[in-house]
Amino acid sequence: MQQPLINGGTMDEDSNFKWEKEIIPPLQRKNIDKKILLKKQESDYSDPKANKILKKLRYKSLSSLKAHSNNEAEDDKNGLRAFCLSQIKMKNLKSFTLNLRDSDNQMLASISRSMKSLNRSEKFHFIASACQSVTDNGLKNFTQGLKKLNQLSDLSVEIYSGAKMSTKEIQASYSALKRFRALRSLRLYIQDFERISDKSVLSLTESIKKLSFLSKLDLSFYGYSEITNKSLEYIPRSFRNLQTVKRLHLDFCSCDQINDKGVEDLFLGLRESHLETLQLSFSYCANITDRGIKNFSNFFQNYSGLSHLSLDFKGYYGITGEGASSLFLCLGYLRSLLSLHLYFSSWQILTDDSLKNLSISLQNNKSLNDLLIHFGDYLAIKEITNRGLGYFITSLKQLPVLKVLSLNFNYLVEVTQEGFESLFSAFESLKTLSSLDLSLTKCLSIADKQIEALSEGIKNIESLSFLKLNFKDCIRISNKGFLKLCSNLLNLISLTNLSFEFGDCKKLSDKAILGMFLLLKELRSLSRVDLHFDNCPSINSSKLKKSALELANCDVFLNDHKITSEEIISEMKNE
Repeated sequence: MQQPLINGGTMDEDSNFKWEKEIIPPLQRKNIDKKILLKKQESDYSDPKANKILKKLRYKSLSSLKAHSNNEAEDDKNGLRAFCLSQIKMKNLKSFTLNLRDSDNQMLASISRSMKSLNRSEKFHFIASACQSVTDNGLKNFTQGLKKLNQLSDLSVEIYSGAKMSTKEIQASYSALKRFRALRSLRLYIQDFERISDKSVLSLTESIKKLSFLSKLDLSFYGYSEITNKSLEYIPRSFRNLQTVKRLHLDFCSCDQINDKGVEDLFLGLRESHLETLQLSFSYCANITDRGIKNFSNFFQNYSGLSHLSLDFKGYYGITGEGASSLFLCLGYLRSLLSLHLYFSSWQILTDDSLKNLSISLQNNKSLNDLLIHFGDYLAIKEITNRGLGYFITSLKQLPVLKVLSLNFNYLVEVTQEGFESLFSAFESLKTLSSLDLSLTKCLSIADKQIEALSEGIKNIESLSFLKLNFKDCIRISNKGFLKLCSNLLNLISLTNLSFEFGDCKKLSDKAILGMFLLLKELRSLSRVDLHFDNCPSINSSKLKKSALELANCDVFLNDHKITSEEIISEMKNE
């Protein structure tokens, strides 16, 4: 028996992995590059039926291949090793992605040998999420294999939990990167390596200097406790003379030895760059304070060409409302911004004045089409009131081309019902919005009237295709407000993805769920619905799952688990 898969592919019920391919008319097949996705499920690739399918995949013109392994069992490793050694004989392969759940030295050796046949590949993405047993020999073999891919333009390597690899071998791997002279995109996420130091970063930056075509650089130093301010001085030097680098992402999350001086050195180095996109994460860097934030102001005054900016300063008390206010005000220098993402923690004492300065800057960015502001976590924000939210609302109404909006204002305990009604009513002016992600966890003044104001604010945004609403722990919301929201969604003719988080809203009952599904089945555009109703005692999860069958042409997920008719039938039998 055959089960249908995406894009018209099929899967034999007895086979051990999924595979997909494009459906191409026979007459066109010679001229179109075929793409195949292999996805490992439960057992190993040495299974006879699996091998039979694999033999069918030896297309000479195959251009793109993805393989995913999710099983840690030894037979799974053996099967994937065999796959790497014997199956990748595709001389025209341009793109190869390999995602491993578990790795060891033998696995990396097998991958390395298979790379000989991939010497025409332009894109190689490798992810290994559990490398506890990989030693220097494994990393050395992997690096030797990479050297065979001399036509690479896009390289991404993610290795996690490799504690047995030495600093010396990691530096040798970094040094090998200078061979890839055609590289345009480099992404390195080498995490959980406590011994990586400034010296290792220096080896990496020396290699980057040789990559004269590099346009995108993405580096993560997450949790590197040995990295100091020196590394922030080295990194900008690596592409100071590379005018091609336009996109830069640096993650220094939990690098405890980095302080204000390091931030200053980083921005001094970036002054001579030609960046269009800048993403920086200093979350949980305990020694960065308001003084370090002031360096952003000096940089932004002299560097107004940025079109995409993301800043993450979550965690710790070093940055206060004063520092945030200073940063938000200097964003006004960036008149060409298309995308702005800001991450702060509520314990950093954000205030009405912080929002006022942010609002002033937003009003200077009429071309902004992507705005993400995450201020809340799990602590009450007591310093933001209706006044501060009012400033923000004013600026929101003056963003005429905004397409993506994500707001995390959790725990706004001092904002009143009138304040939230004003915010929700402002959405009515966002006529170009295609995506709205709104999180207002434990905003206790939100009740049915405010939810109705939200539904009125968004009901005429015909371009809205993605809607995610999080009102967890807003305990005053009842069936009345919830059903009003659902009924107004019927006007959103472009809506394809909908997500509701109403956990701990104890006034909601089965009546609201049944009504929701009866209304949503009229919304023909929907393809996916995600639902979270944890700790709602009047909502029966079994009844919810049965009601989900109303959405016959839509995937419904409850607490991130897909609801299927087979599951419902099984539960009914067990009742």
